[in-house]
Amino acid sequence: MNEDVKTYLLLKSYAIYYFLAYELIIVSFAKLAFTECRTIFSDLNSLWKRTDSCCWQERQAKFFLCCLAGMGACLLSAYINTFFAALYAADTIAATAEIAPVVEEVMKLLPLLFYLLVFEPEPVPIKNAAIIVALSFATFENVCYLIQNGAGHFSFIFFRGIGTGAMHVICGAIVGGGLAYVWQRTWLKIAGTCGLLGAAITFHAIYNLLIAYGGAIQYIAYILPVLILTAGKLITRRLTQSHN
Repeated sequence: MNEDVKTYLLLKSYAIYYFLAYELIIVSFAKLAFTECRTIFSDLNSLWKRTDSCCWQERQAKFFLCCLAGMGACLLSAYINTFFAALYAADTIAATAEIAPVVEEVMKLLPLLFYLLVFEPEPVPIKNAAIIVALSFATFENVCYLIQNGAGHFSFIFFRGIGTGAMHVICGAIVGGGLAYVWQRTWLKIAGTCGLLGAAITFHAIYNLLIAYGGAIQYIAYILPVLILTAGKLITRRLTQSHN
């Protein structure tokens, strides 16, 4: 193997390790900072946990904040993806399959970590927040894609929007459902969060890699998340009925 290639792979491995270590450090410091901020957010926390019929406006506010967080994460991801693609002189395949999945899934996770560390919600609101953030991220991404490319190939953009939206929902369900479980167990918080993030990044990277391959594989990739989402919904419904 060429020495330049070996050096490049070694530096790339170091960059990945340093990035993961940096994320762990950020989460640790955020935990300390948010612990001090809980008194400030106590009133918001009480509003967030109210479930009676008179808090419809609060639920709308929570939905709006999750949507805003997902769209903001999408916007910031675009800038960060461009920065890292230029920094590493990445081609289209590398930027799509290696950089974008990591950046986008980390950016979608950050609002959820803020929610978990400050408000300490119950498991069900965690899942709902993750799905709303993922849907908002996908919606904003599809709107930007439509504005950038126009409506000349609307059928292609339509199928792409459905496939990409389903992919982001699946990643959100992986992270949200997993966080609802691991954050109830102190010893699993850090390791479980990293594992869920890795699973979401892997699924996202496989989807983007199939899309970048082109041809018939590209259309299979658009359909695959929809089929997985449908199968998961049917399995969940059947399990719920069997328990009842």
